[in-house]
Amino acid sequence: MTASVVTTFNFITPSFGFLNIFEPVADTDNLLFFVRGNSLLGSDGTETGTFEITNFGNSFSSGIVSQDSTNISRFLGINGQLFFVVLDNETGEEIWTSNGTAEGTTLLRDINPLGSSQPRDFIRVGDILFFTAFDEENGRALWRSDGTTEGTQLVQDISSVTGVVTSPSPFRSEFVDVNGTLFFTATTAPNGLGFGVFKSDGTAEGTQLVRAFDRDFLEDFVALGDTLFFDNNDNRDPGLWKSDGTPESTQLVAAISGDELTAVGDTLFFTANDGVNGRELWTSDGTPEGTQMLLDIRPEERVSGSPINLGSDPEDLINVNGTLFFTADDGVNGRELWTSDGTPEGTQLVKNITEGFTSTSFDNFTVVNDTLYFTSALELWQSDGTEIGTIQIEPEQIAVGGDQFTDSFRLTSGSSLVEFNDELIFSGFAYSFAEGGDTFALLSLSNQI
Repeated sequence: MTASVVTTFNFITPSFGFLNIFEPVADTDNLLFFVRGNSLLGSDGTETGTFEITNFGNSFSSGIVSQDSTNISRFLGINGQLFFVVLDNETGEEIWTSNGTAEGTTLLRDINPLGSSQPRDFIRVGDILFFTAFDEENGRALWRSDGTTEGTQLVQDISSVTGVVTSPSPFRSEFVDVNGTLFFTATTAPNGLGFGVFKSDGTAEGTQLVRAFDRDFLEDFVALGDTLFFDNNDNRDPGLWKSDGTPESTQLVAAISGDELTAVGDTLFFTANDGVNGRELWTSDGTPEGTQMLLDIRPEERVSGSPINLGSDPEDLINVNGTLFFTADDGVNGRELWTSDGTPEGTQLVKNITEGFTSTSFDNFTVVNDTLYFTSALELWQSDGTEIGTIQIEPEQIAVGGDQFTDSFRLTSGSSLVEFNDELIFSGFAYSFAEGGDTFALLSLSNQI
């Protein structure tokens, strides 16, 4: 198992820090967009196909933005077009677009000519980008874009939906696409004293309040088919809720508050603490009777002679081709990798990676071609859900002169993993003969099992 260098930038030195890698854009040119300092770069996954698209250095040379700052952020690709945010001295913080060329990298719209619109909350729904932005007339409101200036338009401000002046920053972090309809949370009353579930089809009249709640504890929005599931973490009335977008269908499923809601096939997985078994893995089919603890992974144990249920505290829930992968601590092996097919007998420990009671650290869960990749203590791992198929991807040993050998690559604490064009792309140090040592690079995994 080896890794091959996609590109090594001679001008990237250890003093710069790690590369920032953002989500790829799987367009007709198969470009991966990413940032180095104030430069927007693109890559087709090869060294010769990696290039600088544009450098924003001149825009950042004075005023509110310093030249050595990274002021390019919030990437999202739709149909070969990249949407992102640039903070510069001329227009402030506004929405930009790029097709992978210097000429095609432009300000999409100056939404707030009197300052910065600060675009946030990017989400793709079909072929449309939804986001929130601020202007002097509407405050922070819901916007949409089809990738053109004229098609970048205000959808609706929340005050027009609720009929009252709400908070200057009414939106919360929950935005999800449910079969072509955007669902989100926002305030429903003055001074943020009420909150609700909203939906939008991209039109002003189609942006509606679905149901209002008293407090701001609506979390973990997830789509399962045509249904929105979410958690109301209000300790006065906690529970798992669902909605198909109408007030009458927005109802409590079960009086159990969950975390990490994850849809896998027809099953909703989540973690919950019922006050008896500790935090364990639960499932729901959307009915009260079909919402239950899947397995007591860490049963009752005795601590200082007294019985106690600590729970396995499942984390890192992710769907890998119809199988749930997650981490949990069963009290015997420490925190390790588990899988579940939604049945108690099919919920199993994959591998005790760190032998004994010591827990394994997990980070950067990424799925490529039905395989889970992750990092652990600066090591790169992959798993197909079996013990034998859960292996460390070790760097190839390179001869650098005489009997001296070095690793072909090594990870850093800031290494990122991303899927691009059915390959795993990751950042780290790669050995460069030209530089006579390690240099920051993008790498792609090759010779996979």
